[in-house]
Amino acid sequence: MVQPYRLKSVSTNEGYSYAMPADGTICGTWHLTGAYEDVQKVALDGFAFPLGTDLCTSLWAYTWGRVRPQLKNASNEIAAVGAPMSAMPEVSRFWTAATSNDTYLLTWENFAQGRVPTTDYQLPSTNYQLLSAQLELKRNGDFITRSNDVECVYRRVIEPNPIVDPINPPDPNDPSKPLYPYGPVQDLSVIEETNAYCWVDIVVDNADAWVRFEGDGASNLADPSFAAKAGETNHVVILIGKTYKVTCDMPFTVVGKSDPSIDEWWEDGNTLWLNWPVNIWSWGDDEEPPLLLMRFGNGLGRGKDFTMFVIPSCLGGEFSWTNSCCAVYGSGTHFSYGCDEFCLCGGCSARGYYSYEGYRIGCDGNWCCCSWYDDDDRHGEDDPDDPEPTPSISVSFDDAAVIFEDEYANMPGEVVPYRSTTTKLHLEAHGGMKGGTATFTFTNQEKLIGPDIPESIDGSRGWCVVFCEV
Repeated sequence: MVQPYRLKSVSTNEGYSYAMPADGTICGTWHLTGAYEDVQKVALDGFAFPLGTDLCTSLWAYTWGRVRPQLKNASNEIAAVGAPMSAMPEVSRFWTAATSNDTYLLTWENFAQGRVPTTDYQLPSTNYQLLSAQLELKRNGDFITRSNDVECVYRRVIEPNPIVDPINPPDPNDPSKPLYPYGPVQDLSVIEETNAYCWVDIVVDNADAWVRFEGDGASNLADPSFAAKAGETNHVVILIGKTYKVTCDMPFTVVGKSDPSIDEWWEDGNTLWLNWPVNIWSWGDDEEPPLLLMRFGNGLGRGKDFTMFVIPSCLGGEFSWTNSCCAVYGSGTHFSYGCDEFCLCGGCSARGYYSYEGYRIGCDGNWCCCSWYDDDDRHGEDDPDDPEPTPSISVSFDDAAVIFEDEYANMPGEVVPYRSTTTKLHLEAHGGMKGGTATFTFTNQEKLIGPDIPESIDGSRGWCVVFCEV
């Protein structure tokens, strides 16, 4: 585990005053009751201090001169003293104050070293060696400790980047070496088609933090992971069609993107999903694909030739067919089935993937249009060995999930309208050997875009299929 801070410098501060300023606040009752092994929760009065992965607006303060975000998490604490100390009534006090330099002070003033028995509270304080200690917190996670005329400056450390130099990684314990470069370090030389990429600008709030992009598949351009300086814009190039989960230890925002088609879905203030969706579909070569496609009988379209469509069309990818009972020929976006009129597959569609920039998206080709009937069937002669096609119906969407974004005010006077990703609804009904009628009923049908789908369809001696965007 990486220590969340490292020592930057040590100096003497003889004569430093630990007296509480006029706007300081005494916390708790230690100054009245005394204390030895005690702890109290201290609010930072609107000040936010990043410690490790925690953005602290309050801390647990111990009489022994240390603080933690969580009581039981000793690995994430900072200490001005960290040795046994006692608060003595009417002598000691623990106080806090904001400074004009936008820092925050936590001060143990005139605490006795070691343990002071309650029976000794009435003795002169000169019987014990008194000391004062202080923590000065900065909003970027750096802090200063003071005690015994010594001042130590600490620098906040975030996760070291394994991508920067795996052979000679930075040493977080060596103050003379830089910890890591800030901003995304991306090898853009691997890009083959620049139009297949987009970008987002990300700003981390409050304090420096690590930003991690995790894509849903492999691609030529590695998923970025980088240190981000608080308040600075980080320009990140991502692949169109690839879904990224973006996480950060500190809250962050997207302040810009190359196209409004890039969908955002926030899981919480530290987790974001990004995706520019890619839509892929097929259609017979002699027809243009309208928004609502409906055909009946022995196939979708007119013939065994089909064309694949990809939106956006700038990706420069290729189709590969890996699973089809009928041979598929062609290249680019135009393909043909190699089966003839004697094929008895009963109608199938090729399955495969569309690949670009080392990334793959699964897809289906058009139906091959083959019949259930052999030559004997065409002449009215039933073949007892023919399989009996089973009537069936299926309903599916192209995408497993749809991301909705409500209308919101981006800034005063600027309203971002409601948006959602687009997927296609597939309704497929097979009438079997004797035909049949498919009946469709919907809830919230008004959310479908395109002409109304009829309530019932006659799929006589074949099948029907409907596509509709939602």
